[in-house]
Amino acid sequence: MSAKAYHLTSLAGAPLRPVVTKSGEQLSLQLDLSAAAGFNHLRVSFERIAPGARQAPPHRHSTREEGFLVLQGRGLAIVEGERVAVAPGDVVLFPPGTEAHHALVNDGPDDLDLFVFSADAGGDETTYAGSSTGPKLAR
Repeated sequence: MSAKAYHLTSLAGAPLRPVVTKSGEQLSLQLDLSAAAGFNHLRVSFERIAPGARQAPPHRHSTREEGFLVLQGRGLAIVEGERVAVAPGDVVLFPPGTEAHHALVNDGPDDLDLFVFSADAGGDETTYAGSSTGPKLAR
């Protein structure tokens, strides 16, 4: 049996699941679009970040390429303390293998909706600011 040639998902009314750190901090609500399509290398998700919340703790990747497409709302991309305002239509890309930790936070009054996409060449190590250990997300 051959794989389906396409996969269509409507975001309208789709169930979003909470993304929570092991310490219990809720980061965002997420819909993983990659799993339903059977993707193995490209990760695509829709995420909604509430006002005052962040997409993830500041982190960096050894081999994973990561990007964000802002759909709605306003926020800040923070890279090693530098704060860059992001708005609908902005795309922020983070190449792998840099020493810079990055994070995306919602500093606006409304939800921040975005597509998060990443691809991993294999063997990615995610390092969080202030830690030399791996991921702290309870995914």
